[in-house]
Amino acid sequence: MLCVASVTAALAPSAWVSDAQPASACPGADRHAVASTRPGATRELVPPGAQAVLLCRYSGTYDGIGPRLRAFRIQAHELIENAGTVASMARELDSLPRVTTPIACPASFGTAIVAYFRYAAGPEDPVTIALDGCRDASNGHVNRVALSASGYAFVRHLAALTGLRLAP
Repeated sequence: MLCVASVTAALAPSAWVSDAQPASACPGADRHAVASTRPGATRELVPPGAQAVLLCRYSGTYDGIGPRLRAFRIQAHELIENAGTVASMARELDSLPRVTTPIACPASFGTAIVAYFRYAAGPEDPVTIALDGCRDASNGHVNRVALSASGYAFVRHLAALTGLRLAP
């Protein structure tokens, strides 16, 4: 499995936004599940060949902790264009275990990152990664979970790229 430190070393957060000013490249809200139309997305979370990924972090509903934010609004974004880093992130997501049966999860308030994997041609591959609850990842066809320690470390790393620190 990919070492999160190797991905972290290549990146530094550079584009955070407030919830009052959505990032121009990210949708302003995340109220509906996204489904990838990318060829190969019914077989794997991130089909091969992605050249960049845009991470868009969204608020969920109010969890009773901290300031009350507008639900499902853009909070921050980060564009990653290093091909090696993008490929590593795609491998890490595809290495998460598949969801094949119902599982019991902690409460989820909908806080998420939508990672828009970009290709030289054709549609993007959006992957929604929950930052709470089961920390599931889905492109609308393939579903995986980050319940292991290494999976959670990867989710924490993605959140940190957008300026959010999750508890260890």
